[in-house]
Amino acid sequence: MPMVFLTAQTLVLRLDILRDGHHRLPNAELFGSMAPYFAVAACSLEYRYYYSEAQKAVTWGLALLALFAHLVMALRMLDLAWPDQSPREDMPEEPGKQWWPASWKVPR
Repeated sequence: MPMVFLTAQTLVLRLDILRDGHHRLPNAELFGSMAPYFAVAACSLEYRYYYSEAQKAVTWGLALLALFAHLVMALRMLDLAWPDQSPREDMPEEPGKQWWPASWKVPR
């Protein structure tokens, strides 16, 4: 049952991000949204009846992968929120549309 929720979260995050503009990390949310899968796999290996050193090493590897994937996702969100280069001229005023001066650096 957790995989259904993890997949739904991945799809919601994937659909929420628009593919426009020039970004430094264009597809990082693909790796970032896999963090819960790594965490579930690490927890599944952690709570076993038998103990082995190899299992402990794999569990640590999966836990570190989950932390790294969370970091990548946070960097992707920062990349999305980072303002684009401001245009040289003001945008045209149109009825019912948003307008701001060219000196304002706003994310698009």
